[in-house]
Amino acid sequence: MDDVDRTYADTAVKPSWPELPGVTHRFVDLPGIRMHVVTAGPGLATTTARPVLLLHGVPEHWWQWRTMIPALAADRLVVVPDLRGAGWTDAPEGSYRATRSPTWRLSTGTRSTRTT
Repeated sequence: MDDVDRTYADTAVKPSWPELPGVTHRFVDLPGIRMHVVTAGPGLATTTARPVLLLHGVPEHWWQWRTMIPALAADRLVVVPDLRGAGWTDAPEGSYRATRSPTWRLSTGTRSTRTT
């Protein structure tokens, strides 16, 4: 039984995503969210594999990187998560707004934080 089967063993629905040879789909349970992550390449057991993290834009998901994953996976561990609310990652209720957010001062090029 693979990671996806184990994740959905208690439900009648197993996700259907685009097929890409050589990738593995996993779900990572984080506080308040279940995240879908695609991995490819030699894996963590290979100490010479350099990891690379690919992040998609909005409104995309992991499939955006389908042409790059095979080439990078030849000698790297490729990790491609679906970000919150995208693809097969949960979209929990609530705000995306942080209690503190950075602002940029264009005139000086310095960064400050403000309470919102």
